Amino acid sequence: ASQPQCPIGSWSDDTHLVNKTQCKLCPPGRYCPLTGRSTVFESAMPFCFGGYFCTAGALDGFGKWGVLGGLGGPCPAGHYCP
Repeated sequence: ASQPQCPIGSWSDDTHLVNKTQCKLCPPGRYCPLTGRSTVFESAMPFCFGGYFCTAGALDGFGKWGVLGGLGGPCPAGHYCP
């Protein structure tokens, strides 16, 4: 039987996990658009889009956070987000 994968916005290179909360949030500045990520490579975790920020757990380039939480969104007034 297929086992549940780490949800979008997260990843893990660990084995023997028993709960999705053990998955790691996608790293700051990147987003994890697919389930089951097990590596930290740019192709698997692209950079967030210009004009938006992603601190951790983002599921898309606009900084929307995944089911495990996170923080991100439009670049705030008085700042720039390359």
